[in-house]
Amino acid sequence: MPEFVSNGVILHYIDEGQGEPFIFLHGLGGDTKQILTSFDQDPKIRLISLDMQGHGQSQVDWDNYNFSTLADDVINLMDMLKLDKVSIGGISMGAAVSVNLALRYPKKIKKLLLVRPAWTDKSMDSDKIRLFSLEAEYLKNNDRQGFVNTEEYMALKNKSLYSAGSFSGGFNTKASLEHYDKFKILPAQSPFTNVEELHNIEIPTLILACKRDWVHPYEYGEYYQQHIKNSILKELPDKDSDAKKHRELLNFYIKEFLNDGERF
Repeated sequence: MPEFVSNGVILHYIDEGQGEPFIFLHGLGGDTKQILTSFDQDPKIRLISLDMQGHGQSQVDWDNYNFSTLADDVINLMDMLKLDKVSIGGISMGAAVSVNLALRYPKKIKKLLLVRPAWTDKSMDSDKIRLFSLEAEYLKNNDRQGFVNTEEYMALKNKSLYSAGSFSGGFNTKASLEHYDKFKILPAQSPFTNVEELHNIEIPTLILACKRDWVHPYEYGEYYQQHIKNSILKELPDKDSDAKKHRELLNFYIKEFLNDGERF
């Protein structure tokens, strides 16, 4: 897996295909494997992604750990690859970084894709911050059993087996066991600070969201659709009810958007 240096931090990335460049960013606790297992390559699309700081094989600078730093890493990757303008999207945390990029570097983005956004102009809800922080504390001691026995985890499991599995899956990931502080830091932050900022985005935007998704509320998809003028919202089945259909529609909507955006 190739690497590059962004502000003194070594980051790993993937660059596959020969079509139009599309940078697709993973979620909190994920890495490029999440992208490769979610998105089927298309001959018209050059798929680019990176293990963001504190994820996958990448290093981390905790003194400057925020959404703007993660966004700057993407710009530095573009510069290294000599890409002036690309389509950019992300899942959950990756969607938050993508919004930050759209607000700060609009001339570098051709199209914007937000998949299951988990942040707005505010931090996550207090109950989500609490659960992520709790996960970090148990990751620190590599105590998976202790975490899954907490009342908070059991309550989440009753809401969504998929979401519960995503949280407990961190104990199988070296990067989460080593860099658990990301679960304390990012949920308590926001990718931007004022909803009025979204009104300045003129980039064609596709938003994909699920109903009955506790971590990624459908209302957040509606929020972005309401405030980004050139946007459209499409519903995906939640992964608990139909994970296969979720993946199929994810690929369908993304490829239609990237390859033939006029239809949206």
